[in-house]
Amino acid sequence: MLDTSVRLLRLLALLPSRPTWTGPELAGRLGVTTRTVRNDVERLRLLGYEVRSTPGATGADALRAALVSVPAGGPTVDPQVLTDVATAVRDRVGLRVEYRSHDGSTSLRAVG
Repeated sequence: MLDTSVRLLRLLALLPSRPTWTGPELAGRLGVTTRTVRNDVERLRLLGYEVRSTPGATGADALRAALVSVPAGGPTVDPQVLTDVATAVRDRVGLRVEYRSHDGSTSLRAVG
């Protein structure tokens, strides 16, 4: 029982230290399985703590919700960049991007 209490306190300390965590990241930090993390999150909710979560691999629904289809043959984008942008949209945080115009000049821009 003491192990569970200590782990819940460690989880409470970890959660606000970053905007988002994945289950495997939390499990690794706590030295437990992702199932244990899910159970611990449910325990915190039962105790009255608001813990928001998104199902899937780092909230794969966030990526789907933030994208639109473009015609084939256009420029390609690294999937990790798309995931990072979708996460920023989901978490409502701004982004700083380097913009390249059609004439080749670049500038930094704040988005969001």
